[in-house]
Amino acid sequence: MSSFDTEIPQLNVEDVLNYAQAEGRVHPVEWDRLYRMLPRREENDVPVPLILGGSDAPAFLKCMRLAIHIQYASEQKVLNRVAVFLLGRRPHQWIYVGGARPPERRQPPPRPSRPQGLPRPQREPETFFNL
Repeated sequence: MSSFDTEIPQLNVEDVLNYAQAEGRVHPVEWDRLYRMLPRREENDVPVPLILGGSDAPAFLKCMRLAIHIQYASEQKVLNRVAVFLLGRRPHQWIYVGGARPPERRQPPPRPSRPQGLPRPQREPETFFNL
């Protein structure tokens, strides 16, 4: 049993397409890995991902090509395998409309540290008169 045969609820093509196109997603960064999961009887069964030579294609065409791959996965009975791959991608592992990848959750900036060599300010002892 491979890591892609993980038990997940049975998904349909529409569920996977909706996820893949939500939040401005266009295609996974490792689209070629998804493509290699697809069984092929002949070399030209499935169109290649629009990466490398097709990287300048509009986002709409890339979304359509990914949809073809997802539909083909369903026809070849490997949709769950492809779904596990797509659902397992983190936000930074997707290309989004406009080409930008969303940043990881932003952490608050670190607090500036005290330059070395400066003494810490001394607090006066608390007394009844300076409260």
